[in-house]
Amino acid sequence: MSRSIYIIEPHPAVRESFFFLVGPLANLTIAGSASSYERAAPELSAVCPDIVLMGLAGANDAPIRALRTACPGAQILVASAFQTGLTPSVAQKAGADVCVSRAHGAPSLLPSLRKLVDRLEARASVRRVDAQVSAVEPRPLRPRGPLDAQTIAQAVPRLD
Repeated sequence: MSRSIYIIEPHPAVRESFFFLVGPLANLTIAGSASSYERAAPELSAVCPDIVLMGLAGANDAPIRALRTACPGAQILVASAFQTGLTPSVAQKAGADVCVSRAHGAPSLLPSLRKLVDRLEARASVRRVDAQVSAVEPRPLRPRGPLDAQTIAQAVPRLD
């Protein structure tokens, strides 16, 4: 099953590199991109991506909080400049699922994306099993042995 990803990155060159990195992943389709959360907001609710890759250079966690509210079901991966930006603990408190360093680039980004895709696949398989279990109709209980007056009298409570 193909999963969708939306890329939010203020720097055009970095955004293009995210396209280049995400493209080879077989289970991800790029659903859209924007230079900021404010520009992405109108489109995000219509697209409902599975994953949002958000590049943040500053220490402001408000875009993560807004994104979590707008897309509660999406997995949020933040690529941050840790020296001048958000730390992983602050990003995760704001609602990010994973926070990686921009300085480490692809070696930290790609495994994190694969981890999020695997997490989505695991959730989908649990939902399929739940749907299969709920689709099974319960069978009526049948008494063992012959069905006679004595068996019926034992099974049905008296209403005296």
